[in-house]
Formats: sequence, C-alpha cells, structure tokens
Amino acid sequence: MTMTLSQTWRVYLLVLFSGLFVLLPQYALSANCDTARSFVRSYYDDLERNDVGAARAKWLNPPRSLARSVRNFEWAKIHSTSLNSCSGRKASVYIDVTVKAYGERSESWEGSIYLKSIRGSWKISSMRLHEN
Repeated sequence: MTMTLSQTWRVYLLVLFSGLFVLLPQYALSANCDTARSFVRSYYDDLERNDVGAARAKWLNPPRSLARSVRNFEWAKIHSTSLNSCSGRKASVYIDVTVKAYGERSESWEGSIYLKSIRGSWKISSMRLHEN
C-alpha cells in the first residue's frame, strides 16, 4: 500500500491530536518506489538549471564540491534509467547519462545512484558511476 504525502500527514495529525502513542506503519515513513527514477531525473534537471539549493537538498550528505560543480554544469542527456532495487526505505537507480560542464568536453557516465528514504522523501546517499 502506498500513501501520498497528504495521507501520511493526516496519519501524523490524527496520532498527534488523539494523544495516542502508536507505531506508525512502515509505509507511512517510506518513499514511493515509483518515484525513485523521476527523483534521479529531477536531480539532473536541477543541475541543468544550475540550482545549487535544489541539488544540495536532494543529498543526504552533499559532497563539498557540489556547489562548484552545479554552477559549472552546462547540460545533461539521460539515455536511460531503470530501477535496480527498491524496498521503500532504500532504492538503487541505474543511469546512463552524458553530461557537459562549461568549457569542458562532454562525458558519458553510467552506474547506480543509491537513494535513502528520509521522512518519506528520497535523498541521494551515494553514487557509483564510471565513465564510458
């Protein structure tokens, strides 16, 4: 069973206002597996817009060089994505992408982006990409 964010908040409010202390079901705190691929695609959209804040917000622990990399990002062409695995708490998304930074040659990368569910939203925990 998948709950939307608004349904999840209704569960929290119901618990809060009723004064009950109960364990919420796991699905109330898990991200939706169906959104893992689109989350990864939206990260590359953030890079193309040079939106440092949005890109940083997608990371569990952003790399130190992220802001500089995002500001220098010119474009990305995603060739394919696929969901490797997903438990609702963790996901792995395969990506094949070509990227280009300003003043640099384009580079093709492929590999897995690992996601972790934090309060029902995906966060990038790590990337294991290699250049084609």
